[in-house]
Amino acid sequence: MSAPNVLFFSRDPGATNQLVAVYELLCRSSDSDVPAIEKLRECLAVSDDTTPNAIIVGKKYALDVWRTAGIQAENGEETTPQHLIEARNISLVITGTDDIDEPDTAQLWQTAQMANIPVAVFLDNLVNLEPRFRTRDGKLITPDLVFALDHHSVETLTAAGIPAGNLHTTVNLHLARLSRIAKDNAGARENLRAQWQAGEASQVVLFASENTTEMASLGRSAPYDEHAILKALIEDIANSQPIGSLTITPGKALVVIRPHPRDAAGKYDTYAQAANPTIRISAAGSPLEAILAADVIVGMDSALLFEAQALDCPALSLVSTSKFNKIFA
Repeated sequence: MSAPNVLFFSRDPGATNQLVAVYELLCRSSDSDVPAIEKLRECLAVSDDTTPNAIIVGKKYALDVWRTAGIQAENGEETTPQHLIEARNISLVITGTDDIDEPDTAQLWQTAQMANIPVAVFLDNLVNLEPRFRTRDGKLITPDLVFALDHHSVETLTAAGIPAGNLHTTVNLHLARLSRIAKDNAGARENLRAQWQAGEASQVVLFASENTTEMASLGRSAPYDEHAILKALIEDIANSQPIGSLTITPGKALVVIRPHPRDAAGKYDTYAQAANPTIRISAAGSPLEAILAADVIVGMDSALLFEAQALDCPALSLVSTSKFNKIFA
């Protein structure tokens, strides 16, 4: 029996991070004991020594994530969900949950199910879950397997109408992968700090941006404003206020703003004019490298905070009601 073909598809970086981890466990290993991967194998009806064939398609931001992981992905920018399914002999579709401005993901689920192809979905976040399971016209799509990161997410999606039998909780496979590969990035701190022009005595505060302003323009508001949060952070540093448990000396402080991949171009340009503290805007390096190069990672509810926490790096949410603070504060 030939190995089945599995289609991986995503656009957003968070969703793609999960798929990279799933791909490595499912298609590069035959001995994974991760329950979520075992569920996928059951769905494919393959033996433990069979590694499925992967067809990897990404759009926009996903392509950089796959490339950073050393994995080749097709550019799916001009393809349609129907085209992704046709003539590929797909046995299973695996995706993340892309944001509300990417309708092709939910449309792909619907197209696959109409062709009797099962769909497995891995969540990468804990918020705004229900809209990600609806098509552009508002129809709820119920994938065959949905892997959520906590029981609250399961309850939220059950209430939305996704059958309880389709929902499963899983460890965050992306964070587990980060922990495995962190040791391979030993030189990242020195290299990236050099790019940031951070001196030996510099205290680097990495600010993880979120594209809340951009999403608000599409009709989804957030309970915080990234510019207000950033300005308050800069003011606190200038006034020698501690950042979490870290005492920051204004003359040594370097605030590195890491833009979100979907931030508008030039969003933070005006901040670079500041002299106290010094501010850089930089998307250099992978998220993992940026975490390892910083002395503290701050933000709102960014995945970067959860990644830093998983790597035992100092991380702080500046929003008291954030999911991050509810879990770790």
